[in-house]
Amino acid sequence: MKPPIIFNDNGDVLIFTSVSSAERYLEPEGIREIREKGECEVYDSEGRKLGISIVSKRTSFLFFPINREYLELRAIDTDPRHVTQLRELLTEFLTLVLESKESLEDCSLDQLIKKALKFSTR
Repeated sequence: MKPPIIFNDNGDVLIFTSVSSAERYLEPEGIREIREKGECEVYDSEGRKLGISIVSKRTSFLFFPINREYLELRAIDTDPRHVTQLRELLTEFLTLVLESKESLEDCSLDQLIKKALKFSTR
């Protein structure tokens, strides 16, 4: 996985500068709701599709046992097979927030990602 991480929930796009920032920001309950409503897409910066796992860990808090849930991102693809979909997603996103579609058509994927990083979620 090569950051940044791009998360798409039916057009709501979030850009994360690292894997750990995506895993910390996204919440297990929110991911469950998104999965029930439809499909979300997660990509790394090279166009690899990523999966999200909800992991449960038993721990204790003030001597009381609790289950803590957290997210883990994992690569579904070993090769970047979704470059076209990622380019289209970033072009649509940047058209909404920044520029005209025509000005983005000749941009490389790296250039689109650099532009999108201005809107990263921290």
